[in-house]
Amino acid sequence: MGNARLRYLKLLVVGLSTVVMQGEAWTPDGANLKAPCTDVRILKEHSLIDLPLVVQSAVRAAVEPSVQAIIDNKAMGLEGKKASDVPLNAIQLGKPTRASTLYAVSWEDSTFGVNGAIWIVEVSPSSGRNLVISIPGKAKGFSLGGFGVEVLSAYTEQYPEVLIASSGFKDGGGAEAEDTCVRKRGSHYEPVPCPATCHENLNAR
Repeated sequence: MGNARLRYLKLLVVGLSTVVMQGEAWTPDGANLKAPCTDVRILKEHSLIDLPLVVQSAVRAAVEPSVQAIIDNKAMGLEGKKASDVPLNAIQLGKPTRASTLYAVSWEDSTFGVNGAIWIVEVSPSSGRNLVISIPGKAKGFSLGGFGVEVLSAYTEQYPEVLIASSGFKDGGGAEAEDTCVRKRGSHYEPVPCPATCHENLNAR
């Protein structure tokens, strides 16, 4: 076989290998390559004050009724606190649109233990809206609670499914992470079943 022919075949093999490798690496825009519940973002690491002032104002206005309800609960021992002064955290969820951007918002206080109060807030150019309604059995003001969040569906979704990760205890004793998943149904986010492997993946962290 001539040298020119050999060089041609080598180039052809390299070219085909590149196409195959590129094909294996390609994924649809917004797809999550990781297993569900393995990429939790810790809310306390993302302070609300890092966001633009207009977003801060909208978020605070949206959760203020819930924050105030918690402060007004004498059993919480938060007398003297002002709703406007409590430190909040916020993480953007999903893909922002011209109309709105979605945030997971939390308030963490030592009186709550390891799990902070969590809300999902939609911020538009003119206002903010809490998309989590009160859940029966929860103290007034509380709806969701935990320490971190993860977007489970494609990031291209305006209202993605969201994991709320919290700290809890095993039936037989000992600490473990617990999973609560929520999805927007109608005008609010509501609990839905988590992926089958979510609890196991969350506790393998």
